[in-house]
Amino acid sequence: MKLELTEAELRARGSAKWTMFPADVLPAWVADMDFRVCDPVTDALQAMVEESNHGYPLLRGRDSVAEAFSTYMTQRHGWSPDPDNTLLSADLVQALIACLLALSDDHADVVVPTPAYPPILEAVRATGRRLHMVEACDTIPASWPDAVEAGRLYFVCNPHNPTGRMFSRHELETVAEAAIRHDAIIISDEVHADIAYERDHIPMASLSSEVASRTVTLTAATKAFNLAGVRCGVLHFGTAELKRRFLRRIPARLLGEVSTVGQVATVAAWREGSPWLATVLSRLEENRATVDDWVRRTPGVRWTRPEATYLAWLDVRALDLDDPHRFLLETAGVALSDGRTFGTGGAGHVRLNFATSPQILERILHRTSEAIDHHTAAGALGCTDSTTMEIA
Repeated sequence: MKLELTEAELRARGSAKWTMFPADVLPAWVADMDFRVCDPVTDALQAMVEESNHGYPLLRGRDSVAEAFSTYMTQRHGWSPDPDNTLLSADLVQALIACLLALSDDHADVVVPTPAYPPILEAVRATGRRLHMVEACDTIPASWPDAVEAGRLYFVCNPHNPTGRMFSRHELETVAEAAIRHDAIIISDEVHADIAYERDHIPMASLSSEVASRTVTLTAATKAFNLAGVRCGVLHFGTAELKRRFLRRIPARLLGEVSTVGQVATVAAWREGSPWLATVLSRLEENRATVDDWVRRTPGVRWTRPEATYLAWLDVRALDLDDPHRFLLETAGVALSDGRTFGTGGAGHVRLNFATSPQILERILHRTSEAIDHHTAAGALGCTDSTTMEIA
């Protein structure tokens, strides 16, 4: 199975990841893998084209996303969500916004552990809710849910973007117990759940029926199966009553309707994509080891090796850079995500996506090392020259 795409192939596709910056920049920012999609998805979409099947979707029973989701979660994570308590959305941030509007009141407090995926922070602010950012890079403090009064909403991203942490059962139970105590709703973003290395993912709603009754799970096949552009996500409500509560404020049509392409691709991935995913995880583990070795050899850079995701949250505060993202973009020709946009705890950090070929990853790390070495040498000499180096 040929997994990786060459740089020429990646640039020719015209994706946002590879066209946002000039052609001499190596991108490792947005969470989009540089891998070929699995054959079952390609075959299913090719069959659609050959059949001229571009009408309104009507996928039911075993062919529905809800059924495929339930079966896949049962097989992979030991959690059996009820397909009837599932809604689809073309975008998980859209789904989050809908949940905020439906399940909390104007000006309600929403607790978000940070650093956090920037659109999450934007969604809370845009809906007029009060954002409570609680720094939680290393752990979820036992006290943080109690900082918010009863009747509010907790957002949990597990596995965590951008740090790659997987919260332990004890940490999830800490959040769940506080939610029960305060009669709060939990929005659990679990879109990275399949990209886990040392231990298994624990779905929040699987903790107990009481926890499930106040949990909305947001997920999709998009991250694990490299399908971001097909626009198909799942909202699962822990009970039928929670779903009814949502729909009393958010008519189903407001979420739009996921295209036939999105549904067919998602069902194919969840039904038949597991062998491909195993290959991807093997490649990602090798790349994670490469980044780990690089960090150990690079003064001024630290990280906690991610337990999940293909994201490296790099702490470069020791380099004393005013703007690490801009420095690496202009000096190294490497585009990483700016840590400052991730909220509290993000300053002095950048996020690197290592889901690419070993060759491209090595070039990204080599360029970054040369830029850091140049900066360190200039500092030792008392220079202020930040002339852009020749990049390769």
